[in-house]
Order: sequence, then structure tokens, then C-alpha cells
Amino acid sequence: MNSFPRPLTTLLAFALLGLGVAASGQTPAAPGSMFKNMQPEIRAGYEAAGFRLWAERAPQAKGGDAADIPMLYPVLPPRGPAPVGVVLVLPGGGYNSHAAHEAFPIAEHFRAVGLAAFVLQYRLKPYDPTVSLLDAQRAVRVLRARAAEFGLDPRKIAAVGFSAGGHLAANLSTHADDGRPDVADPVERQGSRLQSVMLIYPSLVYARIKRDTADDRALGEILKYPGLHRNVGAKTPPTFLLVGYDDDKTPYEHCLAYATKLHEAGARFELHVLGTGGHGFGLLGRDPRLQIWGQLAVNWLSTCDILPAPPPAVPPN
Repeated sequence: MNSFPRPLTTLLAFALLGLGVAASGQTPAAPGSMFKNMQPEIRAGYEAAGFRLWAERAPQAKGGDAADIPMLYPVLPPRGPAPVGVVLVLPGGGYNSHAAHEAFPIAEHFRAVGLAAFVLQYRLKPYDPTVSLLDAQRAVRVLRARAAEFGLDPRKIAAVGFSAGGHLAANLSTHADDGRPDVADPVERQGSRLQSVMLIYPSLVYARIKRDTADDRALGEILKYPGLHRNVGAKTPPTFLLVGYDDDKTPYEHCLAYATKLHEAGARFELHVLGTGGHGFGLLGRDPRLQIWGQLAVNWLSTCDILPAPPPAVPPN
């Protein structure tokens, strides 16, 4: 790869030129939100490639319906001679649904720059977020266990999460392990550590952010709130954070608190607070000023060695 493609609208052919996915069996009917407004033939292609995280009943499953079966949906670039980095996509939806605009369009964006992407259909309410975390950890293990099959580099796995999916991605990045070499399941022998995580308007702090007074706005006070920022440590992977200044659902203070803890832990990070955007703008929001974040994320992954660095700019004569 000699250079990064132009951002966003040119990146998202959105599967019209072929899905480039690897077929697998045992695909239940997926919850509809992830496939909302998708053309039937495109949806069929994605669903045909999907596969279960566990061949049998998933741990803590309440039943055998689609909502009880966590799934992975691969979105793969053309197979080349060398393995490629991979992005695990965790759409938001408040743990109530999987937002369609934060699922396959995101996977297609990263496929367009030569990465493999996998969209995770993790379990939702009434399941607890700890069960969703179990699904996300299993997904990373599966990617490593089946890396040769899909042409993946198991040393180059990132995750991107949006809103509640950002909560899940942060949880995943701070609750990782090196696998269990003594178990019978070869998937569980694999580690769940990420090489990078991207948190897009993530839900991280478990309290209402007030800005009424200087004390309410004081970062030191916000850091006292419970939340995922308290889980950050020296092993937290390099982290990309992005949020809109006017987001009233996951305020930018969530990211400020998280970045502060990354700084204290000596963990590398990149933080962007966009001047506008609100919440849930995804990749192709109505405001074109927001589209820059897709390229920022691509640039970030090149600093994590998940993508090659672009060539140096040639100064004008």
C-alpha cells in the first residue's frame, strides 16, 4: 500500500462491487437493527458469511434464539500473499440494539484501506454488559485462532466501538488476558489483548456530567466518578478517542477523564474533540465536517503498525 485512499465517500462503495467475504455455516437469523435498510442481496451476502462465536450453546445463554447467539460477520479485502491487520467493529445502540450505521459501513471503510474487518453481533439486554464483554473477548480469540483461515495477522488486531459499543471496546481493552494454555478449547488458548482500540463517542463515566459551576467542571471531580477510566492501566493498548463537543449523551468529559488516566498510566493515546456533531453521527453523517474522523482513524492505525505508514509528503517546488 503506497498511500491512503481519499476519505469516506470514495471509500464506501458499500459492497456493491462484491462482498469479498468467506462463507461459513450455522447462521441464525440476525436481529434486524444491524441490517436495517440494507438491500436484500447485500444483507444475504453478509449473513451467509457470518458464523457463531461458539459452535455449541454460548456461555450464559438464556435460550437458543438469534438474540442468544453471538455472531461474527467477516468483511474481507482481496486475499494477498501477506496477512493483514484486522478491525473488530462493535456497533452502538445502548446495549438495546446494534446500530446499522455503526456496523457494516464501518467495516467497509476499513476494508477499503486493505484491512480485514469483522462486525460483532454481541448479546444485548436483558444480558448484562459483562456477557457482552465475554462475547467481545471470545471474538478476539476467534480471530487469532482462525487467523490463517482468514488471512489475518494475529499480532495486528484493533477494535472500534461506538457509544455503548465504545463502552464495550474500552471494557475489552482493559480486561484482556493471554489465554489459557491448559484448556481443551483451542480458541480459549488464544489471548484477548488488542494492539489498538478506537473509542468513538464512547460511554465511559457512570454519572451525569454537570457543568453548572467551576467545581462541577473540574476534571479532578469528574475523575472521582465511577466508570471505565478507573480500569485503565499500564497494559491498556494505544487508544484513539473521538467525541463531539456538543454530545449530550456521552459528553466529551468522558473522554477527558479516560485520556487523563491513559496519561497517568503511560499508555499512548490520541484524543479528538470535534467542534460539533452531537451523538451517533457514525461515518457518513449529514455534516461533512465530521467525515474527517475516518481518515484520522486510518492515520492512527498506521501509528500502531496495523497499517503501513503513508509515504512522506513531497514538498511543492
